[in-house]
Parts: sequence; C-alpha cells; structure tokens
Amino acid sequence: MSAEPLLFKEGKTLFKIYPPEKKDKGFVPTNLKVFYNPRMVANRDLSIMVCAALRRKLGRSITALEPLSGCGVRGVRLGHELENFFNAIILNDINPVAYSIIKENIEINHLRGVGYAFNEEANFIMNLFAHRAWRLDYIDVDPFGSPIPYASAAIRAAKFNSSILAFTATDMSVLCGVYPTKAFSKYGALTSRTEYSHETALRILLYRLSLTAGAFELTIKPLIAYYMDHYLRVYFSVFKTPPHTINQVGYIYHCTKCLYRSTTLCVENKSLNCPLCGSKLVLSGPMWIDKICDEEFIKNVLSIKSLDYLPSYKQLKNILTTLPIENTMPPFYYDIHVLCDLMQLKVPKIDVLIDKISVNGFKAIRTHFSNKGVKTDAPLDVLKQFLISLSSEL
Repeated sequence: MSAEPLLFKEGKTLFKIYPPEKKDKGFVPTNLKVFYNPRMVANRDLSIMVCAALRRKLGRSITALEPLSGCGVRGVRLGHELENFFNAIILNDINPVAYSIIKENIEINHLRGVGYAFNEEANFIMNLFAHRAWRLDYIDVDPFGSPIPYASAAIRAAKFNSSILAFTATDMSVLCGVYPTKAFSKYGALTSRTEYSHETALRILLYRLSLTAGAFELTIKPLIAYYMDHYLRVYFSVFKTPPHTINQVGYIYHCTKCLYRSTTLCVENKSLNCPLCGSKLVLSGPMWIDKICDEEFIKNVLSIKSLDYLPSYKQLKNILTTLPIENTMPPFYYDIHVLCDLMQLKVPKIDVLIDKISVNGFKAIRTHFSNKGVKTDAPLDVLKQFLISLSSEL
C-alpha cells in the first residue's frame, strides 16, 4: 500500500508531501510521487526575500506564477509568509497527483482566493499570460535539469521593465563541460572543464537567457545570479530597449598548462597561443561577461529585516553581501589550491594571500563560487609570484 502524504514544515509554513517510496533512496525524483527537495530550502527562502523587495518596489500587490510547482511548497510559502502581498499566486503542475496535493496545501494555509491550482503543461500555462494585459509580476521556473525549454514562454509572460523572472538550473555537469555536445545543443555554447567552471556555467546560462530575450527584442538585466550546492539560480528583469548585448557577451580563452585566461568580445579566426607559456588556448563561449547582479536591488532585498527568521537567511545574506563586491572584479576566479598544485607550492591561507595582493596595489576578494577561490585584477604571472613568496614563508 502506498504511503499517505505527511505534514512537513518549512519556514513558517505547513504543507503536505508524499514521503519517498524507499527511505534509503531519499528525496530523488524517481523515488517520489510528487517532487519535493528539502535541500532547496535556500532557493525558496530567497524567493520570499525577492518577492518582498519586489512588492515594496512596485508599491502594490503582485501576481506570481510557478509553472513547475511540484507539491506547491514555494507558492504556498510565498502566500503564507508574505501575507497580503499577492493578488494571485498560480501554482501549476502537469502531474495530477501533484495538482491534488497543491490544492490541499492551498487549503491548509488558508490561501483560497489567492492561491490557484492548475494541472497543465508548464509552457501552456505560461503562454496563457503572454497577452499584454495579462502579464505577470513574478515567474519562478524551477525544473529538474535545464530551464531553457521554458525560457521563451516565461519571458513572454513577464511584464516589461518591472517584473522579475527566476530560473534554476541543476544540469551542472552539462554546463561545467562534462558533456560539451549536450551543452552546445542546449545552450549554444562551447564548454570546457576548468577550475572555475561554476562561474562559466552561470555565465553561459545568462547568455542563453539573454539570447532568448533578444528574440523578442528584449534586454535582460541580472538582479541576482549565483551558484550554490548543486545548482545555479538567476533572477532578472526584461526591458523593452534596443539590445546591447554586444558588450555583455563574449568568450574566454583558457590555457590548460599554466591556467592563464583572457576574455574577448570576438573570436579570432586563427587559434591563439598563450602569451605566458606558448601553449594553444582553449576557447569557451559565448557567455555573459558583464555584471551578474544589481547592487541597488540587492541592497533593497537585504534591507527587509522581517525575514531574518528564514532557515537559510544567514547563508543567503553572506552570498548577497559578496555578489556586489564580485561585480567590481574581472570575471572568473583563481582556485588557489589548483594553482599551488600546478606550481608544487604549499597553499597559503586565502586571507593572507588577499592581504599580500592588496598591499602591492592590486584588488583581491573571496568569491561565493568556491571557498578556495580568489578574484583579482592582478595578472596571473604576478599572482604566481605572490604565491611563491608566501609559500617560502610556510
């Protein structure tokens, strides 16, 4: 006999979800009647923070759509924990069992008249709102795998200049260069495996979303874009302005021998050699090479004090505090452990290295992409000299 749904709590919200079919396999899609991933609580927490900031910015109640709702936990949390912030929250899932439990969770949280359940295909439900008069303020696309199959419909359903779209990508092996053929097929970009591939993955995702928006003569503006655990998360707005992605999209040349890298707006017709060691450079891209967040929007998100109860608030605050600083640095970080391994050096403490770089007239910061990573405007050969100097002192 199949298990009955159990009552769970996330944040301040109670909701029902079917437990895993086999306890030893946990919350994986093939082991669930209705998808729910408890590890994505930070993902959902940030949705609450972003919608609170959006509501305050617009000065009115907002309409939201989650076309791939699963059990509906994100939507019911939005409605329950941001009371009176929404005109409507539309929760949709093509799975009839999910549809049934979404309706239960709407009732449990007393969201009748705010939360509405639908049992349709995701793109179908989004296309219903493509008409100018029906477009939405907030659309959250959180699939298992790539969000690109849903990007076009989501962008068409969003209000220009004011709405926020949120996308999650969990196909990290594809975006990080493990399956370059699949990456080119899905994202239209050449990928390669590097020590900073989490950042290239995020930038390839942003490029692909900007390309989709460009097909409708729209420009995207990333508000928050980050990597956490096993996924990428992007919040952005779309604007009806002439596309200017010519300076936002580019390529990266990478040397697999000495780890040199350089960004460029266009691809040379001939293969290039590394200026440091002479090896042939590997090309990746196109990808987004502009800013990955909006400092003013993040400031507004962090200024909402009533949400510090959220389970992952401290973790999210750390990321949101780091992103604006990363915005001021060149793209792509250095993994200090990889560099030291290449040079057969002892690994210094990252904070000591950052101090060393700073006192010598360059900028350097930690990055949210990796606890072993440093972003700096110091050239690679100079960075290596700093590492040699510090290693000799260990």
